[in-house]
Amino acid sequence: MTVFPSHLFLAALALSLPLAATGGQIYKWIDRGGPVHFSDKPNPERDSQTVTIAPAPTRQQVEEARRTGQKIQQTGTELAEQNARIEKLRQEQAERRRQQQAEAEEQQRRREETNQREDSAG
Repeated sequence: MTVFPSHLFLAALALSLPLAATGGQIYKWIDRGGPVHFSDKPNPERDSQTVTIAPAPTRQQVEEARRTGQKIQQTGTELAEQNARIEKLRQEQAERRRQQQAEAEEQQRRREETNQREDSAG
């Protein structure tokens, strides 16, 4: 029986892909000491579990995932640019409000000075 310690799982998985494609099974069990093992045959002395191996994605699926990733990245870039424009507009609007407030306060101050002069002269 072929037995693989858990640190060789990836190698076993890679080697098992042809088995999975041809209908072969991969089994997993835990030894008494705790290490996990993988094999092409179940261990008669231990409770073995069948490992399900997902098929590799097709070229079409890989390409679709790549395009989706690009769209997501592009959308993120566009949103970041839009947020930057909105923030710039907010800052410009806040600056205009500050200027308008300062002008209004200056006009009020001048009116009060004018009124005080007229009251003093009158």
